[in-house]
Amino acid sequence: MKKTEIESFLQEFLPGYSMESVHFTPLPKRAMKFYLIRACVSILVLGIVATYFYPQFSWLAVIVLLVTFLLGFMRYQDGGFSVEPERVIIRFRGFSRKTMLLYHKRIQAFEKKQHPFQKREGLATMKLSILGKNGTGKHYRLKELEEEHVDKLGDWYSYRE
Repeated sequence: MKKTEIESFLQEFLPGYSMESVHFTPLPKRAMKFYLIRACVSILVLGIVATYFYPQFSWLAVIVLLVTFLLGFMRYQDGGFSVEPERVIIRFRGFSRKTMLLYHKRIQAFEKKQHPFQKREGLATMKLSILGKNGTGKHYRLKELEEEHVDKLGDWYSYRE
């Protein structure tokens, strides 16, 4: 199905999953460095080791590093969320961009995590868990959100004002 046809399909057959007027809250600018570092560190170490043993292939290490840098930037750029009264919509990227619509009544657990570097920057990681097929769970993480946004999402999940 073409991307332009998805919204009309959802409005006709699954109106509860329509996303015609969704406004995503993007990740803060200071989160970009975390996404870039996370994407590039392991590739950089492997590239240095590979260049040491095979210097004739150093150009390949540079190309792979640039591709992972681009992927890290795209992960940062595509990350975001939207909160509505009955559902939360999160958008993230592995290699392809994914958009998950999670209804409040289906969410089993909400978790907020912060490591010291995130705490210093005022960022946090949100993890939502739902029950999947055959009793197995599925977890969705959105890293490096504003700490206050994660707190508001936690209040939304627990019905606090």
